[in-house]
Amino acid sequence: MSLPFAPITRPRAALHAAVVVVALLAWVLLSETFGLGPLGQGHLALIVHAGLTGLIALALVFIATLGDADRVASLGLSRPAWLPTVLAAMLGAGATYIVSAVVSGAAMFAMGGMKDVEAKARALAVLGDIPIWTIAPIALFAGFYEEVVFRGFLLGRLRIVFGESRRGLAAAVFVSSLLFASGHAYQGKLGLVQTFAAGACLGVLAAVRRSLWPSILAHAAIDLFGLFALQFLRPALEKILEHEGFKGFG
Repeated sequence: MSLPFAPITRPRAALHAAVVVVALLAWVLLSETFGLGPLGQGHLALIVHAGLTGLIALALVFIATLGDADRVASLGLSRPAWLPTVLAAMLGAGATYIVSAVVSGAAMFAMGGMKDVEAKARALAVLGDIPIWTIAPIALFAGFYEEVVFRGFLLGRLRIVFGESRRGLAAAVFVSSLLFASGHAYQGKLGLVQTFAAGACLGVLAAVRRSLWPSILAHAAIDLFGLFALQFLRPALEKILEHEGFKGFG
């Protein structure tokens, strides 16, 4: 399989990936240190934090790709054929949901049922409390910037670093998915496992289609459906978790 996106040299790709990852990690640690984390002050803080994180991440990618001969192509954002792209996105979204559900179920079983999912439940509760009119903008923005950063930029660079072999692709998908999951550490162990599985599915989709657009559309659709569903599922989720001995979401 050839490189999914326009190639650059291996040393430059490695340097770009390292700089952007370190900068994003510094932002996460800084925001957590000063109580500006995504769940620190409820849904308003979550929206503000997601917006700032997205803008910072996109700015870093913009700076890192200034020297690219074709930035659009190097990020996998060249104009696609839209019908097969939409169909691939639909299949990718469905596959991601199925894989994430199976992996999450296995993780819950391995962790002893419900006792290790409080952090994930609290994150879902905050997400379920956001105003309904903000759902579409959040889903579209998150789907775009997270895919540009983790699949378009990081996966593309890591694909070059690890080489064109199947092992290289597997390593690139694994590392980019691990970094993607680490950005959701506030959701606890289950959140880490779930986002890693989703990131791996979206990474494979981007690499196989040799375009970022299917994974962008799939990611946005997943977030859109999930956020709307949480508007209705939050009360039931709260009751289930309180029955398991949690103190609620306040």
